[in-house]
Amino acid sequence: MSRSLDFVTKSLSNFSSSLGSGLLRFVEDLLKTDNPSATINRLFRSSHVEDLRLIVKGSLVVLVIAALLCMPYAGETTNLGDAAGSFLVMWRSGVAAWFLFAGVCITFVAHWIVYVGSVATIVGGICAWAYSVGGARLGVVDLFACEIGTLCRVATVIDTVRRKVAIIDNAPPPHPGHHAAAPPEPARFTSQESYFPVFETNTRDLQSLEADVVINITAFYTYMKTVRDLMRTIAQLRPEDDKPNPREHGTASTTPWRDASRDLIYMLFLGLESARLAIKDLVEFEPEQTERTIVVLISELEAYAFLFREFHVMRDFRARRLRLRWDDYRSLMKYLIERVDDGIAAGEKNFPSGMIGNETSTEYGQYKIWRAARELMPELDRRYIEAQNLMDAQNIDGTVEHLSFVESAVVVGLYGGGA
Repeated sequence: MSRSLDFVTKSLSNFSSSLGSGLLRFVEDLLKTDNPSATINRLFRSSHVEDLRLIVKGSLVVLVIAALLCMPYAGETTNLGDAAGSFLVMWRSGVAAWFLFAGVCITFVAHWIVYVGSVATIVGGICAWAYSVGGARLGVVDLFACEIGTLCRVATVIDTVRRKVAIIDNAPPPHPGHHAAAPPEPARFTSQESYFPVFETNTRDLQSLEADVVINITAFYTYMKTVRDLMRTIAQLRPEDDKPNPREHGTASTTPWRDASRDLIYMLFLGLESARLAIKDLVEFEPEQTERTIVVLISELEAYAFLFREFHVMRDFRARRLRLRWDDYRSLMKYLIERVDDGIAAGEKNFPSGMIGNETSTEYGQYKIWRAARELMPELDRRYIEAQNLMDAQNIDGTVEHLSFVESAVVVGLYGGGA
């Protein structure tokens, strides 16, 4: 008995789920547009509103069940069964029988609409509520994606990580005990601007997002605030006046200024990594996701190579943690190359060389973003190769393959537009 009940329950659950999904797909086909970033399209696909879709599917199933259940009740109140029996007997007697039966059918439909109308009104209200809440939630997602992506784009455009690394590598050697002249007052770093307005004003809205998304977003802003604190610390230190601090196991000594500068780059690296993961969750349409990922990865790989070099020499446990990320970078590079290659190929198919595309069309706008992503790939490839050469020099993994964007046969056509 228990097994039969479980089977019936499971069958009904599967049937209602399939029915709800089918009804939702039908509504999606009626309403969807050609723009993948349009709110109405994302409401049917985004993982951030999956709970709302479940509510809408349930309401649609209830509407269908209510419509079926109201049919016999409407037929009973309008005597549709008796009218149908009389019509089958008298349909040859003349036009009057047809008009009589048609009147009963119209009355039946009117009664059925009245009975179902109340349920349909409630379902319509639920759908309108879901659209409003879903649109607001996706708006918050877009705000965070825009702010995080813009901050990372600024860091890449001004090459923040590479410039910080160059400052560390070219710093003068420390001169402990050297006090020939009184040093000038260290420069003060004062940051009074609010660089995170979206995060500071929409923190409560994060509660409606998934845990993994919230973790990556919060981690990014926390690391960025730590970066600002470290910049204040570094502004009070001087590389040439620091006293070297010996490391354990006889490894290379360091200084407070170098430690603080390296920690700054480490926080930048963790922030960029969290930003890349957040963008993967927040930006669910192409080519925006791929292009923004490339922008972040250019700076992230630069920081990764520097940190691994530093911590490997020091035989620090953080080197082993960094080493675990390498396979992910290798897989990500392959994925990005394939995505850019496919995007460019689709764009060139729709807009051959010399053909002027419609500037307002969605397809041409996407093609322009794919072309922008292609222009970034050579720089990303150079930084990937620098990191790979460093890993190879340390004999981290003898089986690591050399994936070069320039040399890869998969994407040779990205530079010339052929193949």
